[in-house]
Amino acid sequence: MVGGYALRYALDHPAVKSATAIVRRKLDISHPKLNEVVHRDFADCSALAEALSGQDGAVFCLGAYTGAVSDAELRAITVDYPIEFARVLHASGPGAAFSFLSGSGADPTGRSRMPFARYKGEAENALLAAGFPHVYLFRPAYIYPVEPRKEPNSVSVAVSEPGDSGRRLGTCYGGRRHPRN
Repeated sequence: MVGGYALRYALDHPAVKSATAIVRRKLDISHPKLNEVVHRDFADCSALAEALSGQDGAVFCLGAYTGAVSDAELRAITVDYPIEFARVLHASGPGAAFSFLSGSGADPTGRSRMPFARYKGEAENALLAAGFPHVYLFRPAYIYPVEPRKEPNSVSVAVSEPGDSGRRLGTCYGGRRHPRN
């Protein structure tokens, strides 16, 4: 949903020379800037190293609705998957910017009684500590689905090359920029 919009924006933006979408299922779109990579196991993103090599930025939008999956699955999707993806992205392109679709109420202190808030906060903390030169956290209060959802989670990651477009994506979406100390 959000990843699809981020991808369309990247494909249409003149400063973005190419975009790679990491997806669970093949997209039904074709575009000269698009490189599509089907990847189903986000618990292990090692196979994505080549596709992510040399990219300037990533917009990570994988997520699940609370209640649509078990608590263990929610934690894996919300915390483990973005951390694993970030690990491979940073190893493949240490200068890349990382943009993360978090959520309103994310609790970086870990004290919230709501698992979603604790998990998003845990993921944010890990991403901020991952060594990226720039991390952008997006915390929408609500995402209204334009079309009814068929599955509990999806992902689109738009990356571009060459230049500073990771930073541009962050500022275009109004995200909070976190320069590394």
